[in-house]
Amino acid sequence: MEIIGFEELKNLYATDEDFHTIWAKCATKVPCSDYHVQQGYLFKGNKLCISCISLREKILRNLYVDGLSAHSGRDNPYALISDQFYWSRIYRDVVRFIQRYLICQTPKG
Repeated sequence: MEIIGFEELKNLYATDEDFHTIWAKCATKVPCSDYHVQQGYLFKGNKLCISCISLREKILRNLYVDGLSAHSGRDNPYALISDQFYWSRIYRDVVRFIQRYLICQTPKG
């Protein structure tokens, strides 16, 4: 999946509410449990950590709206996203995104 602005993610970890503390440890090579830095990106295990809310929205839109998992309920999109990405409250964000999307797609009549 290619997302415009993805390169900017590298610059956001240091000031991100969710990741700034772990980023500071990992960036200085201090052991940080499940986390590690690879090519300037923060990973939890093999999942890319996503700090920017607008980038999270783009990922959700890309996977759900653009067809990979549209209309397959909320568990499948969650599995697809959480296999590749990590952020706090990811399940909640997937559920809310799908609810908003379904409301927007409901015919007004």
